[in-house]
Amino acid sequence: MKEVPAEMSKIEAAIQRARRLHKEAEAAWSAGANPPGTQPTANRARGPSVKDLISLDSLPRIRLDRDVARNSRVLGHDINPSGGQSEYRMLRTRLMQRMRSNNWRVLGVSAAGEGEGKTLTAINLAMSIAAEVGQEAVLLELDMRRPGIHKILGISPQGFTSVSSYLQGESTDVRELLFCPGVERLGCMLNASPLERASDLLASSRGQELFAELRRRLLPQTIIVVDL
Repeated sequence: MKEVPAEMSKIEAAIQRARRLHKEAEAAWSAGANPPGTQPTANRARGPSVKDLISLDSLPRIRLDRDVARNSRVLGHDINPSGGQSEYRMLRTRLMQRMRSNNWRVLGVSAAGEGEGKTLTAINLAMSIAAEVGQEAVLLELDMRRPGIHKILGISPQGFTSVSSYLQGESTDVRELLFCPGVERLGCMLNASPLERASDLLASSRGQELFAELRRRLLPQTIIVVDL
């Protein structure tokens, strides 16, 4: 029998543990209880009530255009199954090992300049994470000056509430920003048009509140992939 490397055993153990915790959290959410490992809501200053928790299964669906996404080199398993998938799975495995061992939930994707594939990498990585059974991911667009995820996915900007509306105080509930693009276990929060004073808004109390609310209301195992 071939010996399994110790490092791989740790990865598999972490994956199994994440899947178990995810199932327990979903069961608690469905039964109206607090997520496993948390105190009762009344004893937590910022803890979510059952009605505040956001399950990706309950999100409205705005389906992406698979032909547009495929032509844009999006590599979701049911969009473009040929080429590139194995590389993203390898990247996903390494990143998830690091994130789970450090209890990290937010992953930012940035680049030194334009045209380096930052946004496409964020999309494909989020889809690869969501493709793992028992794992959920949210793709959050915070490139406020050059928003373009909706174009890559073939989604009409009239179909969703932009992240900028929350940052500017026009929308007060993060749930209004979230939708499912027709990819299982994936949620999206996108921008529709360029925004002035982007850095000021992201550094404002509303910008901080955005992440605080997502951490508080999404299931603990949900990974947030941010296009910066």
